Amino acid sequence: MITLELLELYDKYKGSDDWVGRVNEKKDQRLLETHIKDWQLIASFLQDLEMIKNKLVSSSYEVLVRKKIEESVSDRMVIERLYRMVL
Repeated sequence: MITLELLELYDKYKGSDDWVGRVNEKKDQRLLETHIKDWQLIASFLQDLEMIKNKLVSSSYEVLVRKKIEESVSDRMVIERLYRMVL
């Protein structure tokens, strides 16, 4: 489940795949280690939203992406923050 805390952490480290070497706070390390799949999902959603923004996908794909996002986040604030990161 993608939470606002995880999304803010993703933004803090700019989505880096090399976060293991860059994270020096134990709290951040624990959160990332337990949510690595969600970290990857955030990257995927941001890529999808970028393609939606640039009108590179069909409307049916856009609906699918938005549905997947809604199913993967903890609350509406996370959705809004995710969209603001791209749109």
